[in-house]
Amino acid sequence: MTTNSTKQNNDFATVLHMAIELSESSWKLGFADQRGRKPRLRSLRPGDFEGLQKEIAAAKRVFGLDADCPVV
Repeated sequence: MTTNSTKQNNDFATVLHMAIELSESSWKLGFADQRGRKPRLRSLRPGDFEGLQKEIAAAKRVFGLDADCPVV
């Protein structure tokens, strides 16, 4: 009998999924991770790129992801 001494990695990939609905009246954002938790939904004023960056950072914190994880 042989055993495998390499560590098995069952961790989910650390990726933040984002969807954006753009309109002239508002931007609707949806964020999710790969663990099946409830999505984070937010709205912004159109053209609020600073707010968009803040919402991405907040979503990463809420889902417990690293600040430098990719957003897809």
